[in-house]
Amino acid sequence: MRARLEDLYKKRFTGAFEIITDSKPISEDELDSKIAFLQLTSVEPYFAKTPNFSTDFSLNHNLSKFCFETPFTKDGKARTDDVTKQWIRKTIITTKHAFPYCTKRIQVVSENQIELSFGCLK
Repeated sequence: MRARLEDLYKKRFTGAFEIITDSKPISEDELDSKIAFLQLTSVEPYFAKTPNFSTDFSLNHNLSKFCFETPFTKDGKARTDDVTKQWIRKTIITTKHAFPYCTKRIQVVSENQIELSFGCLK
């Protein structure tokens, strides 16, 4: 998927294109305005509670909430060897329409972040 998008957009923007694969929030002020950026993040369906579905179709149809996780530390680094200082930011996004939908891209209407710590393992 990444290679296909990279080929498509590099042709469209004549080389002034870059893919960002890091899930962390990005400040638009820090990006070069002469380059087109695309941020790719892998998401999974999000269920507030354990789903009570019996088929794969039920688990992958009519979905409008997705989540992804980003590791971080309070020091600013993404990862550390000390598990008590490691955090995970779980981001839950809600889309305007449910998947599957007629178009491949759907507007994100809300985003909620939860920070989880492993510090309780001391």
